[in-house]
Amino acid sequence: MKLSFLLALLGPTLWFSQVIAQETKSNLDTQMVEKVLVASDEGSESQPKEFSAPAPTAHLPKQPRSTMNNALLNVFPAATYNAPEKQRGHSELSKNFTPSKSLWAEGLDESNVFLAEMVHTQNSKRDFSLRFGTGGQIYSLRGPFGESVPPSWRADGGNKSPWNDEVWQFVAVCKKYNGLAQTEQSLYRDWRANHPAYKTKWKDWQTRPANSFRNYDVCEVIPKLLIRPGQTIWYRSFLVVGPKKRVMQQATKLVDHVDYGLLDFDAKSSPKLRVSVDNNSVSIVGVASAMATEPATASKTKTKFNFLVYARPVAGTKPLFLIQNQNTGQKVVTTDPYFFVSKEKLDINLPEQHPLSKYYNKATGYSLADRNSKWESLLGFAREQKPASGNWSRLSKVLNESFFPGPNRFHLDLWVKTVD
Repeated sequence: MKLSFLLALLGPTLWFSQVIAQETKSNLDTQMVEKVLVASDEGSESQPKEFSAPAPTAHLPKQPRSTMNNALLNVFPAATYNAPEKQRGHSELSKNFTPSKSLWAEGLDESNVFLAEMVHTQNSKRDFSLRFGTGGQIYSLRGPFGESVPPSWRADGGNKSPWNDEVWQFVAVCKKYNGLAQTEQSLYRDWRANHPAYKTKWKDWQTRPANSFRNYDVCEVIPKLLIRPGQTIWYRSFLVVGPKKRVMQQATKLVDHVDYGLLDFDAKSSPKLRVSVDNNSVSIVGVASAMATEPATASKTKTKFNFLVYARPVAGTKPLFLIQNQNTGQKVVTTDPYFFVSKEKLDINLPEQHPLSKYYNKATGYSLADRNSKWESLLGFAREQKPASGNWSRLSKVLNESFFPGPNRFHLDLWVKTVD
């Protein structure tokens, strides 16, 4: 079965749509997403310690940052649809914050959520801007129709949920503790379309802000896919912006291009990233083509590196993040994105006879309010188990304890490749 849907604002004549096709497929599993944007063709923390870095194991020419980014990010299948060149417009990405003029609730400070903005320029009917939050969510989509992401509150006098639920985001749910209902089927929702209150108490919708509670109708499809730990899927959908009639025509054409599937990365063919360590930093300095050997290339500009990691989520690997404690300045290499987040044991105290008591009575609460963590980068992917051949070392052997404090349940001591 394939489905498409339109998400529209009441009132304005310009629409945008997200096109989704859903098919029954088997053996689909975890966590990568591709979004293709198309314009309508119409219109326990430790303090930092002094660290004497291990001697670099090789020296090679330093490569452009774009080369390293491509190795990490070029993971999706080739696009099946491309707009004609004259209709593509121009897109720019910026991390400089300026207020969007959107209002999600009184008293909210947008700078707290902003991470980056993509601005697409084409013409007055097809221009738009997407804003991404620090949690990876799309919290703002503005175009000729105004702001399309709805308010961060449920009703007058209700509790705020700023940029949390009413955003575009991908969510993973553990069905063991949340029930099969979370993953059994996709969800179709028609939110307040043609609500009779628009003719009575909500009749002022035309003069209210574009994304006010009374001026936001949405018809949406929420696809739900079975995800297994350690595996990866890709998912392609389209965003179409323009006049209503042309958006509907183009959305229909794009339905067959929407797809998803399993991603399987081979260890031998995956690019590898060279990671350099010195007294103050850990960074990616280049891309290697093979894990077993390194070319001895001569160059006037050479950069030291200490070990290699995969650029792709190869089976049997975990991601390595570089994260900084904003209070102490300490940087760590870790598999745990919440390493510096405040934690406390939750006193749920379920009776022992409860079937889930062993799980919930050991539950830990995470508090993001302290804002301790600063994201630095994804370094790559490292092995959970030591391979049978080659030179491999644990992270604890190639990094000082300041960069790699003692491992625990989520902060894993993985294996990385050192040069032969």
